[in-house]
Amino acid sequence: MNAEEISKRIQKMGNKEDARFLQGFFKTGVGQYGEGDIFLGIRVPALHKLAKEYKALPLKEILLLLRSPYHEVRLFAAYPVC
Repeated sequence: MNAEEISKRIQKMGNKEDARFLQGFFKTGVGQYGEGDIFLGIRVPALHKLAKEYKALPLKEILLLLRSPYHEVRLFAAYPVC
């Protein structure tokens, strides 16, 4: 599976209510520390579970995921899986 397919899979996991909450919690408004960050509304345990499926993801694909505009996609890419 490549970065684009993984990103689409993560985007489908989103929850609009959670995304609205997280946008406020992480202060994403103009002039705030998280300005412009976009949330999909996915909780960390769900991302952790998904990351375990992709332990062997090539670095090239991880680097592509780190460029995503979505917070959770970047978090997934940076998630250390033991």
